Amino acid sequence: MKRRKALDSPNTSKERCESGTAALLQLGTSRVACGPGLPLRFGSVVAWHSPWFFVLFDDGGSAKLRKHELEDALFFSPESFFDPTLFFYDFTIMNPLRIAGWMMGFRSYLEHYGVAMPPQWLACEADDEQAAASQDAGPETFREAVRQHTKGVLLELAGDARAPRTLDNLKHAVYKAIWWFASMGLPLPPTSEDVAQYLAFLSVTVDSIGSGTQATQAIGFLADVNRWDRSKIIDKYALLPVEALRRRHSHVVRKAPGLPSEAVSAILQKLCAVQSDLPWQRQWHLALGIAIGASVKLLARHDDMLVVTYDDDSFRVFATHIEVLLRKRKTHAKDGHWITIAKQPSGAFCVYDALLLGKRTFTSGFVMPDIDLSGQIHRERPMPYATYVRHLRWALVTICKYSEQEAASFTAHSARSGGATGMVHAGLDPVLGCAVAGVKSIDWFIGYMRANLSDKIRASLAIGPF
Repeated sequence: MKRRKALDSPNTSKERCESGTAALLQLGTSRVACGPGLPLRFGSVVAWHSPWFFVLFDDGGSAKLRKHELEDALFFSPESFFDPTLFFYDFTIMNPLRIAGWMMGFRSYLEHYGVAMPPQWLACEADDEQAAASQDAGPETFREAVRQHTKGVLLELAGDARAPRTLDNLKHAVYKAIWWFASMGLPLPPTSEDVAQYLAFLSVTVDSIGSGTQATQAIGFLADVNRWDRSKIIDKYALLPVEALRRRHSHVVRKAPGLPSEAVSAILQKLCAVQSDLPWQRQWHLALGIAIGASVKLLARHDDMLVVTYDDDSFRVFATHIEVLLRKRKTHAKDGHWITIAKQPSGAFCVYDALLLGKRTFTSGFVMPDIDLSGQIHRERPMPYATYVRHLRWALVTICKYSEQEAASFTAHSARSGGATGMVHAGLDPVLGCAVAGVKSIDWFIGYMRANLSDKIRASLAIGPF
């Protein structure tokens, strides 16, 4: 299928513009009706320079519209949903889910083949008043209403059964796959050949392992929700394009090193102290030291730390430990995962002491607060990823005397891998370590443990005296 290329712009790279057709639009022919005043002005979309769609009106005038403005003005019928020339993959150019005609076509396709989806994805909640009124229509009608309602509840629970982040990643991938099958005139459920062709299309259009893997997971989720035989839909033949992508893009992954325990201790000792001549808003050194130490102790990804706060309902202090609540985690389907941070029996200054000091100083807000370039703390918002990495590398250079090149190899994930390495070296039961890390498989340790040179030498010598 030939794709229509979006126009180049000085503000947009060529690769970005060609990542999908210009959002449902056949440039020069797609019609719009623009207001907001009367009378309406009719015209056509003639060009796209991200983020603007350029409209030429029939009366000779013109306008620039952003995608959310074009969604309300675009003429798009339900029948257009099945037009293969309008299919595109890149929803970041324009997300069609808010276009009424597109969604009507999408729903009609699902209804024709009796395909179910989580109702929260379709924005069509059950009409409680209609269900209540059906109680007066007789037992059979009432039973049918109850069955339909519980079916909707079951579908909603099927969505909630996945971790929120996983489900969010699958949503658009499901929409794209269904749209592909509809635009190609294919029935549902798809065959393994249909799936293989879609994945082959992605291998040419997007050419990334992630897109193929995500599409496969989305189709698998759709199969599970509708009780289709997953093994017949996603068999070895269907997965050929994904395997080819993996081989095509295979490369040696250079993993970020783990934060050594001695580096974390040095950062805590140097940064975690209150400067009496400064207000809490300027105690950036204390906030940074706590953020780094807590990340390692919690085996936290940066996303995990974005929800850790000093608030009383998520931060509990005891004589021997502190409990903090991770309100969400990538690998947890439900909220509310408490992590314990122990006080060192030796009495040495530790993350427990640093957090206690942070609670007294900041009282509330994020444990990893944002720190602007002037050193001002904004406890009401978490620190962005790039800011945290920049501060972490600064600490490694300034406090731990790493070179700029050495520090540049560390990322936010170094905290998680450093904590995992520490647990392995201490001989901790892997099952307990997985519970703390929020993962199910002990294979996690293989991916996150960073063996140092002495470990590698010891492992080599253990193979045999030769």
